[in-house]
Amino acid sequence: CSLILRDPVQLTACGHRLCHSCSLNQNQAFVTCSQCQIQTPSDQILIDRAFSNEMQTLPIICSYCDWSDTLQNYEKHLQQLHPNPTCQYCSQQFNSIDQFNQQKASQCQNIPVECLLKDFGCHQQIRRSELSNHYRSEQHE
Repeated sequence: CSLILRDPVQLTACGHRLCHSCSLNQNQAFVTCSQCQIQTPSDQILIDRAFSNEMQTLPIICSYCDWSDTLQNYEKHLQQLHPNPTCQYCSQQFNSIDQFNQQKASQCQNIPVECLLKDFGCHQQIRRSELSNHYRSEQHE
């Protein structure tokens, strides 16, 4: 999803990490790593609490205002000052940051996403709604 890792999990087959919700979105017996395309059986995905704890100390800048602090304090900041975020790509408003992040991660059709074939030379960012057309384009034949 290219967002901040939420509840990070580690794929045991390759060692890369992704959001727990992103791993659930694949809803298959295997989860395909978006970085290296290696598949990990769903029952071999590990919750990565140590990495989550390390992430909490990272500096972060709010995308809605000039606030900056650590990731640990970001959630509280969002709830206090930005309780009903709006998606900048589709203008849909949400009741919580979690709903907003899930929308951006898997549902918003207007958000730009990386081509899954980036490891094969395609470095384009395409609107999610245009992905199927992009994969059928001359570039990928």
